[in-house]
Amino acid sequence: MSFNHALSVRSDFSIGESLLQIDHIIKQAKDLGYESVALVDTMSVHNIVDFSNKAKKAGLKPIIGCRLRVYDDPTYRKPAKSTGIKEAPNQMVAIKVYLTGDKGITSLMKLLTQANTKENFYYNSRCGWNDIMELEDVVVSTGDFFSLWHHPDAENILENIVVKFGLANVFNELVPINTPLFDTLNARALAASRKQGVLPLVTYPTLYGDDADAESLDVLHAITTQTKMSVGYRPVQAVRDFGFKEPKHLLARVTEAHGRVVKWNPVSGSELRDNAILWRDGVKNIETLAGMCLYEFKRCPCRCL
Repeated sequence: MSFNHALSVRSDFSIGESLLQIDHIIKQAKDLGYESVALVDTMSVHNIVDFSNKAKKAGLKPIIGCRLRVYDDPTYRKPAKSTGIKEAPNQMVAIKVYLTGDKGITSLMKLLTQANTKENFYYNSRCGWNDIMELEDVVVSTGDFFSLWHHPDAENILENIVVKFGLANVFNELVPINTPLFDTLNARALAASRKQGVLPLVTYPTLYGDDADAESLDVLHAITTQTKMSVGYRPVQAVRDFGFKEPKHLLARVTEAHGRVVKWNPVSGSELRDNAILWRDGVKNIETLAGMCLYEFKRCPCRCL
């Protein structure tokens, strides 16, 4: 079993979310002993050419993915106060897709194009669940930040995704971030995998080169959101350890996360044993997912790229 695959790396094209440029990603992945790297920028594949070429040159397998903002209604607009109409709920979650074949990039480009149209773009680009169901040649995962498990109807949505893409092409992410929120989300994800048989997958977001860079990301986020650093309502990431780390860092995080889930979301007997197995399988499936991602960016025959 090899888990030397970084499956949740963002670049600076995830605007305000990451400090990493492609050269940084390739160098650190190579230095830390990774075999492959997945680039999963939010609503963007702009770095696909540079990333693919430089990863191959460095002897790394490039995996192309994308983190998608999915809204219940991507065309909904908040009514003006003057109308007196109460704002309706419009849940957003962020799932990931990883490309497994040539149809994957074509269908993903189509989705991202629609997400940036006048009908869909509202503060940010967004897509809907119907758009997700039209994707081809992709593996779908439930996501890390703002994952599917934030949605009140997550289990039914996951069931629909499995029906569309098949059980072998859907992964239920377990994200061992040390906060009560992620302990709760992981408990929901574990319960769903026990019930629905969806494959677990352990991931951890990578947003900057070193943990000491977390403050720089705060500054970048303030710039991109046009928010002053001095205001009290400025959102600040409480967890500040999303730097590039060697692959084995996940093992200790998984052990600790399993213990926290058991402590705060008690289960016993077979469920406790099954949870431990799911965490273990989630680590094993890092290699499984990496092996499924066979899409390779190539220069087109007319050499226009």
